[in-house]
Amino acid sequence: MWLLLQACTGQAPDLPTLPDPPEGPSLLDVDPVVPLTRVVTLHRAHPVTVTATWQLGERTFTARAGPGTDPELTLVGFPPDATVPVEVRLSAPGLTDEVEELLVETDPLPAPFPELTVHRSDPAAMAPGDTLLGVATDGTWYGLVLDPDGQVLWLHEQPGARIWDVHQDDSGLLRGVVFGAGGGLLTFDWRGRTIQWIAPVHGAGWHHSFAQIPGGHLALAHEVVTFPSYPASYQDPEAEQLDVGVLVDHVVELDDDGAVVHDIDLSEIVPHDRIGYRSLVTEFDGIDWTHANSAELAPDGETLIVSLRHQDAVLALDRATGALRWILANPANWPPELDALRLQPTTPDFVWPYHQHAVEPQPDGLLLLFDNGAERASPWTDDEPLGPSERWSRVLAVRVDEAAGTVAPVWSFTIHDVQLDAGAMGDVDLLPDGNVLSVWGYVVHEDGLSLDETGRGRTLGRIVEFAPQTGAVAFDVALWSDVDEVPAGWNVYRAQRIGSLGVIPDPMTDDLTLICTKT
Repeated sequence: MWLLLQACTGQAPDLPTLPDPPEGPSLLDVDPVVPLTRVVTLHRAHPVTVTATWQLGERTFTARAGPGTDPELTLVGFPPDATVPVEVRLSAPGLTDEVEELLVETDPLPAPFPELTVHRSDPAAMAPGDTLLGVATDGTWYGLVLDPDGQVLWLHEQPGARIWDVHQDDSGLLRGVVFGAGGGLLTFDWRGRTIQWIAPVHGAGWHHSFAQIPGGHLALAHEVVTFPSYPASYQDPEAEQLDVGVLVDHVVELDDDGAVVHDIDLSEIVPHDRIGYRSLVTEFDGIDWTHANSAELAPDGETLIVSLRHQDAVLALDRATGALRWILANPANWPPELDALRLQPTTPDFVWPYHQHAVEPQPDGLLLLFDNGAERASPWTDDEPLGPSERWSRVLAVRVDEAAGTVAPVWSFTIHDVQLDAGAMGDVDLLPDGNVLSVWGYVVHEDGLSLDETGRGRTLGRIVEFAPQTGAVAFDVALWSDVDEVPAGWNVYRAQRIGSLGVIPDPMTDDLTLICTKT
């Protein structure tokens, strides 16, 4: 298997190579990990350029490689359970083009697999490209690419592992986080081949977020630290538990080779005795105190924007020093010195976000985020947590004025015909045409009803593209299963609009090497 999900040793593991290419164009199945991907391989005595072209309905796919004597051409963009003719053209200066037709035959989708219900698809109103995402249920994870009609065109199946925050980087490669103590930061290609593996810098491992920044990466790590005392109750602020293991989050900047440039310990910023709802839950052998879930570099190149789910807080940190610049959070339970850094709303009816995900900074102080809305209250206050039938989630845009210390609402979005409670996960991306791609990744209630009351598994994921100025929906697809088939249901962590398949750059060469970093 070409996707290598073990920690690095002192020597990088050997990578498999394709067989010696035949003289004429030949199609190779790549690996069961990526069952819809194919490779064209061939050999010529003189350099040639190879171009592959195929049609799906009115859409034309084109991939090109070379010139070279042994070009390899990765083909991505085939539906499951199909037979697709592919025209392969070999070109060289001064020679007549050679043309051959090859047939790509694909198997049906594996089981279990989510149902894909397309509530709306309006390609003319959508931002161009296809949609990359990861979908999971208990023990099963798939990476998918969906076309504008919700058709699967690429599939990545990694048994026994889950890749969080799967996304395409600027070079055309794929990145993600293999969660947990044995996991790593993974860069791989469309054939499923590992390109880089960065082992954890802290004992409990990497988690949630793996962002590309100029000159390197930005990631989240955590470790279990023993606190001499820690809150023990959401109702009683005086109740304590002693000598407990607590998950402490770190924001880690790495260079391109995986070496640590900066490491910010968030326990030095957030008060040890401040909690939010779910800050008493144990994960990875430690109490999940802050639960950082995204870290992004702001457009100014100097500010890190970090989302802390279990603190119901977004922090702005100085990239170089880790100093706290401001806090976007409700006013409950902050000590005076930090409350002075808390942004003040410009409107009296401002609705604070709770358990937010995927905070995305834009120029001019604009922040986009997915507001999960869990409980919509804080411990040790008079505010009663919302019950399951009352909870609602939204996509939110606000504008931060750091000099004035204020936050102003810009817009918010909810799906107009249903109240969704997406209790966890979520994503929001501003697209080049001004649309917004959102992920309601862990929907547990619709209109106050749990999903199993409606005959579906416990959770579903829903991907919605909309115009923020009008709220008009251009794309809306749900991933779910019948409760009898997959009782746990399905969830989607994040999604990304990528370039159209078939024209994705393939940066790999025949002398593929693995960068394996143990920090």
